[in-house]
Amino acid sequence: MRLRSFQTKLTNVLALLTCYCALPAARAADDTPEANAPVADQQSESIYLIGNSLTWDTLPGLLDGQVMWHVDCGKNLRFIHEHPEQPCVKTSTPWPEALRNKQFDVLCVQPHFGTHLEEDAKIISDWVALQKEPVRLVIHTGWNRHAHFREHYKHTPEAESCPMIHAPTYFERLQQRLREKHPKLKITSTRAIEVLNTICHDIEQKAAPISDLKELYRDEIHVTTQGGRYLMHNLMRVAIGQEVSDRGFQVAEPLRGYLRKKITHAQKLRSARLVSTQ
Repeated sequence: MRLRSFQTKLTNVLALLTCYCALPAARAADDTPEANAPVADQQSESIYLIGNSLTWDTLPGLLDGQVMWHVDCGKNLRFIHEHPEQPCVKTSTPWPEALRNKQFDVLCVQPHFGTHLEEDAKIISDWVALQKEPVRLVIHTGWNRHAHFREHYKHTPEAESCPMIHAPTYFERLQQRLREKHPKLKITSTRAIEVLNTICHDIEQKAAPISDLKELYRDEIHVTTQGGRYLMHNLMRVAIGQEVSDRGFQVAEPLRGYLRKKITHAQKLRSARLVSTQ
């Protein structure tokens, strides 16, 4: 009897010890610290982009999430708005079909030459209004031809309804118009022209791994397929709120490290802007 009683007590003690040892593991599995909590699943985010080949140079197909686009080569927003039937990129979903039949989390638009401020603001506003739920709006600034980049960047339009130009003033006024029409609209920007302008400044100061801005271009206006697109793709990711990615690129040092610093700076600017507008 005494032996059986001892065996029973020993079994109970061992069982308690087993449970006690298992507690830390269970706690670690159930109580994930907030700092280590998983971020929102970007793969489920829906994104729609409207623009021309300067939008295509951001490589929309490499973005995270469910991505669709309407890309028509060389066209501005007016043409795309009035003639949505046959965009040059055949994988496009024309905007009337996309915006009227599907709800998106992010809408990205790219103004281009040939329109004016009030026109772009109205067209973008109309597209935003087609969505039943609020979207996050990304303004892709695109960029100018390298031969005229600095000249246009420094231009300050005098008229309120000014022609489209790749200058910060134009995009500031455009965002102001859109916020007047949609006070609760969250707007970010790829800030591509601002980043390219800092690169121009670095070149002048001999602080860049390239000697001329055109080294980031593959022709008069389109960026190179590696360094240029690496920069523009990640500026788009930053504007949307996605992590920086090297996937699909083979950019050699020191250019890669230099461009990565520019992208990181854009991340900081986006964070500061979001805080200031909340």
